[in-house]
Amino acid sequence: MQLLHKSHQTVVGKKDPDRLFRITVLFLTGLSFINFLLLIVLASGLRMVATRPLPNFVQLTDGKTIDVRPVDPLYRDPETIKDFVSQTSYLLFSWSNRIAVDENGSKTIKTDEGVSVDENQRVTTSTWEASFALSEDFRLEFLKGLADLMPPEIWRGKTYVSVKFIDISEPVLISPGRWEINLVANLIVQDGLTPAGRAIPFNKTILVRAIANPPLPLLEQATYLQKTIYKIRSSRMEIYEIRDLENEN
Repeated sequence: MQLLHKSHQTVVGKKDPDRLFRITVLFLTGLSFINFLLLIVLASGLRMVATRPLPNFVQLTDGKTIDVRPVDPLYRDPETIKDFVSQTSYLLFSWSNRIAVDENGSKTIKTDEGVSVDENQRVTTSTWEASFALSEDFRLEFLKGLADLMPPEIWRGKTYVSVKFIDISEPVLISPGRWEINLVANLIVQDGLTPAGRAIPFNKTILVRAIANPPLPLLEQATYLQKTIYKIRSSRMEIYEIRDLENEN
């Protein structure tokens, strides 16, 4: 009887480790299957996020929204190019001895002493500021040429010149990131001889190219020059040539 009892204990003792091993294997197999299912769910979620269309707009701190569609870094919207050319041309070729100065948050009109570009040569402050929209390889020579054209009466407040636009053509892509645009306008000169103003034809072909974003200066520490350059070049375009418009006739 004791021998039979010992034999039974021996059989039970052998079965218990086998049973525990099988349970452990089943548990680990089940856990691996659950992990596999979770990985499938996670992969599906990542794929949905990856294939989801990017948002077209983002909201700025002032509540406005802007378009953020992904585009070629050399692409510029045609209307943006035309606006850049017209605004730059207006500032370059509109001359007066009056300038609006920001003082304590309000605009004050003062006499413009101009900016010197060479000995005995100067241009209006607005023209000098706008010149940073030009490529640096011809900016200074261009300013010297404008200084020669500015009537001395400008500085005495007896002559004013402004641009009157007639037509601005659609930009023509001449190579990636480079465009040609034709400008047809008149320079209206108002002086003592012609108080009503006289028109001088001003027809030009302007070549524009895309540029990188200018570095953002630290506003608290930025100089007037740094702020001016950033403001003008934030359009991410520059004019690298201005020539007379050829007559198609």
